[in-house]
Amino acid sequence: ELIDAIPGLVWTSNNLGQPTYFNKRLEEWIGLKVDELRARSGNSLADLIAVTLHPEDRDMIRETIMESLQTGSPWTSRFRQRRADGAWLWVEARMEALKDETGNVIHWYGIQGEIESEVRAQEALKEVDQKLAKAAQLAGLAELSGSIAHEVSQPLASAMANGGAGAIWLTKEPPDIERAKLSVDALLQDLSAASDVVQRVRMLFQQRVGAREKEDINNLVMSVHSYLSMELSLKNIRIST
Repeated sequence: ELIDAIPGLVWTSNNLGQPTYFNKRLEEWIGLKVDELRARSGNSLADLIAVTLHPEDRDMIRETIMESLQTGSPWTSRFRQRRADGAWLWVEARMEALKDETGNVIHWYGIQGEIESEVRAQEALKEVDQKLAKAAQLAGLAELSGSIAHEVSQPLASAMANGGAGAIWLTKEPPDIERAKLSVDALLQDLSAASDVVQRVRMLFQQRVGAREKEDINNLVMSVHSYLSMELSLKNIRIST
């Protein structure tokens, strides 16, 4: 009666792991009694696993229980079990051995409890984590797209300006060929810069490393200043070089 009052599903087994006792709660949970299992065959443990455990969990439970029976070490596991009404529910079970003074196993004592709500909560949390990770990835892609658009738009805007200037110099009477050539040279440089941005982005997504070249740090600073000049001016920021 004391064991039946315990808020858990309790069982005992002999030294070989064969069930010898189920408390009332466990009998009602699985819809079986120990005597009924014994009447099935000479291996009540195997029958219990085959009848009450989910097909996907049986092999794992068989292997881990047999390992504990052979070594005498405690056993704990989570698995799906068929309740008496036919529902498959997650449970967590623990089993430990009672040993004599020489270390030989006399009996095994086990207890288990339903953890269905806990497992469902963990699955829901995992789903939320996956959605958050996907959202973060999309946010990162959006930020990267904005950065790429900014990098490409700067030289293209400059190229359009230089192209327009060249057209103006050519429409003058007489045409100013020298200034038109300077505008075309600047336009080609801008287009080359835009092409370099596209090439670097392609290498980034292909996870390739470009050829290393020596570069004047001053040129890099001036290039960055040129790219950011429009945005900086809109924010009333001045940079001295």
